[in-house]
Amino acid sequence: WRVTLLRDRKMAAAVLALSGRSSVFTRPLSSFFRANGRFGIVPRASFSTLLRKESSYRFDSSRVVVPHRNKKRGEDASFNSDLYLGVADGVGGWILEGVDSGEYSRLLMHKICNETREYEKALLRDESGERARCPDPVMAMTRAARHIDLLGSSTCLLCFLDPNTGILNTANVGDSAWMAFRPGTSLGYRSKEQTFAFNAPYQLDRNQRVSSPLRLAQRSKTRLEEGDMVVVASDGLWDNVFDKDIMRVLQKEQDDVHAAATELATMAVNNGRNKYGNGLRRFRHVVVAYGRTYASPFFRHALQQRTFVGLGGKEDDVTVVVGRLTRTSEPSNEVIDIDESEAELRI
Repeated sequence: WRVTLLRDRKMAAAVLALSGRSSVFTRPLSSFFRANGRFGIVPRASFSTLLRKESSYRFDSSRVVVPHRNKKRGEDASFNSDLYLGVADGVGGWILEGVDSGEYSRLLMHKICNETREYEKALLRDESGERARCPDPVMAMTRAARHIDLLGSSTCLLCFLDPNTGILNTANVGDSAWMAFRPGTSLGYRSKEQTFAFNAPYQLDRNQRVSSPLRLAQRSKTRLEEGDMVVVASDGLWDNVFDKDIMRVLQKEQDDVHAAATELATMAVNNGRNKYGNGLRRFRHVVVAYGRTYASPFFRHALQQRTFVGLGGKEDDVTVVVGRLTRTSEPSNEVIDIDESEAELRI
């Protein structure tokens, strides 16, 4: 496991970029393919150590982050590991009140990572012998949000893999989304965004009586098979790249999650720029349609909501996490379900 210390000295003590194949990109497009390291990502090298040792299923994952070019660090935060994938997108409207929602989203991801570590410590003390149990993403999100007292708000998407069964447990609040795709087939699934109105997502903030994940979170359980691909991304991807194009990239790069994440992020950034004129251009072997004649998913969704935003994409922070399910040994025959009764396992 390679741990890369960030260049930002203020964040370096608490913020680490994790994963042997994780990447952080911050300066599109001239230095897009150079890891700059100014964006805050929070897991540590010990993340999911216990479950990793006992797992049958795990993710080979990679992460690419491209903040908006007019924002120092952007408002997205994310993490990836063998078992856990997560994305949070700070709500930009707080800037009108002088509040950086990126601080909220980064702290939220940091506390969720802490919750998973505390959960694993609790499993070490559990004498039942069932140590490789997946934490509940809704409870992890709830406990993390409960201990944040910052102004700001954020969407949040968590995908936790059950290492015994290959079941993906997800919890989503807001307009980030995840997609599961089986290479070699046309089988794919994408989660639905949660919005109050056009471009107004559900969000978490410090008012837990109104914005509690227990009340807002959209939950799902999906059984995956070895080789399945999972994309977890902020709205910067889904607003600018169509599902069929995402699946095409996953099919082509099914053996290289880093190449898939990089290509998807490149497409999203280019499609959101709106300044290169009309037509198709080729960039790093990726054919992307951009310019003011590009009817992006964001544009089409606006039309459905009877809102005019103009042709083209939506320039935004882009965070893309791609994972491929691998199998390390024969899985357990026991199907382990996470329910509300297991909340007592959290410290």
